[in-house]
Amino acid sequence: MRSTDLGTGLVAVLVGAALVSAAGLARAAGVTTCSRREETFCATTHALSILHLSHRQVIAASESVYIDGSPAESGLHYEIDYAHGLVNVPGGLRPGSCLRISYKVFPFLLKADYSLRRLVRARRDGAGPAVGGPGPSDPGPSRRAPDY
Repeated sequence: MRSTDLGTGLVAVLVGAALVSAAGLARAAGVTTCSRREETFCATTHALSILHLSHRQVIAASESVYIDGSPAESGLHYEIDYAHGLVNVPGGLRPGSCLRISYKVFPFLLKADYSLRRLVRARRDGAGPAVGGPGPSDPGPSRRAPDY
């Protein structure tokens, strides 16, 4: 399996020959609902610019953000690193200001990186296992998995 960032905060996973989105993995695993979380951050004595959410792997575009009770716009008032659960407030949150965020997270964790494993096949002559080599499931010399 291999994970791929689709550029929109969505993560897709290559499973066999099929590309499956994280939402598709949730459906395949029988998960029908994602958990909604809500957090409030208030700057007391100094400006806050990077906020760490209590959960990682936020579902892209699932957030609602309010700064001092007014709706905030993504890309203008804040940016989110969905994979790591970080909120960046350009210019910082002024002392006395509060940011409230509501967001959805996956009810399971996705690995940050997937890798191929070494292929072991039985030899046709029965003399023991053959490792790698040409075949329909061999990734080829340019994409061969590392030896572990």
